[in-house]
Amino acid sequence: FGLMRTPDGVRAYGSGLQAVNFLAGGTLDITGGTVGSNNYAEIWTDSGTQSISGNADITLTGGASGGGALIGENNNSASIVADHNAQTVTANRITLQGGAGGTGNAALLAGETQQTITVGAGGLQVTGGGGTGSETTNLAGILQLGQGAGKGQTITVQGGNVVMQGGSSAATHVGYLTGTDAPAGFIAGSRALIRSDGANGQAITFTSAGGSLSMTGGSVGSGNDASIEASGPQTLRGSTAANAPTLLLTAGSSGGALNGSINEGNHARISAGGLQTLDVGGATLTMAAASGIASAAVITASQQQITVRGDLVLQGGSAVVTDGGARIGSRTGTGTNLQLTVTG
Repeated sequence: FGLMRTPDGVRAYGSGLQAVNFLAGGTLDITGGTVGSNNYAEIWTDSGTQSISGNADITLTGGASGGGALIGENNNSASIVADHNAQTVTANRITLQGGAGGTGNAALLAGETQQTITVGAGGLQVTGGGGTGSETTNLAGILQLGQGAGKGQTITVQGGNVVMQGGSSAATHVGYLTGTDAPAGFIAGSRALIRSDGANGQAITFTSAGGSLSMTGGSVGSGNDASIEASGPQTLRGSTAANAPTLLLTAGSSGGALNGSINEGNHARISAGGLQTLDVGGATLTMAAASGIASAAVITASQQQITVRGDLVLQGGSAVVTDGGARIGSRTGTGTNLQLTVTG
């Protein structure tokens, strides 16, 4: 997909396997540079498969300043990328932190075909970055960006929690990413994002009791959402009913914008283009009292099968906003085929 076609870093060319194995715990810290541009740090393979294995704590942090366009070679990003093939990452903890400033200073795990991510008790934290003035696109993301058959994303959480926090970059009306290799419909804010574009869809599974998924939209600026997106089918559940995670979505407290036909709200959002299947232990969708323009807490798809093994709470805000809210339903305002079961 060409997202990080860069000439430096730990690189592998050709169709072979690139493997990094941790035999006993350990840490893997990758941090983008500052000032200027092209000061990225990465583990990258162009066409081979990629494997990061063991029980390490992995931290990716985008650069704090400088950078440039995310598409291309101008940013100060931190990334682990399989540019045209499958990616498998297994760790105790994964922390992705978008850059504190600059533009395009992302923290990314990205694969083209099949992406398989497993985290242990340390869980998964995905936090969008910051920025002042026109600075933006300091996102943190787990991205499977190849389209078509045989491509998808699997995330397994073995004992930990998932926490996603949208960013705080101040730029508004950021639009979509542009460029030959830009993914379609990719808003250019400082996002906290888990995304799958493949036809196989996206599956997120919790294998232990007591797990949770917490998503909070960002503040200031626009397009600073916390989102889980799938172009195809999407599944979020426990490996058994007892392991079903609790779910908390909270819209951003400020910022957001309607940019023509582009909704740049600071959302907390789970959305699918195909069948969406959620089986959770309890769910709360909240639009905060001071929510920003177009910012919403939503679970959206045209076909939904949702089971809540606890209470379901949808809480609207008190602020005067445009196109906000807390809802379950379609992505576009058209009809929804919804099967909702609540046992709380």
